[in-house]
Amino acid sequence: MTREPLTWDDLPEFPDDDEIGEVVLGKKKRAKFRDLAGLREIDGMPKVDPFWGGRPKRLVRKFIEHDQQAAAAPPSREQRGTWHETKTTRTA
Repeated sequence: MTREPLTWDDLPEFPDDDEIGEVVLGKKKRAKFRDLAGLREIDGMPKVDPFWGGRPKRLVRKFIEHDQQAAAAPPSREQRGTWHETKTTRTA
């Protein structure tokens, strides 16, 4: 008997990395989440709370959603820089 995949709504408030990994990466890749999350902690991924034994679900979801929106957004003019020069007209 196969169970339904986990969703954010199924998770407790402080899920472990395997539970979050299943929601984010799917059942087969869930174990990869621990290492990936550890790499992203420097960028703001919430750490495992030592008291509760998991990451705060709401903050993890917010981090991932913000990260994906930033990755999907085209760069702003300031981020792109100016790639063209303004032509000037010479007069004699």
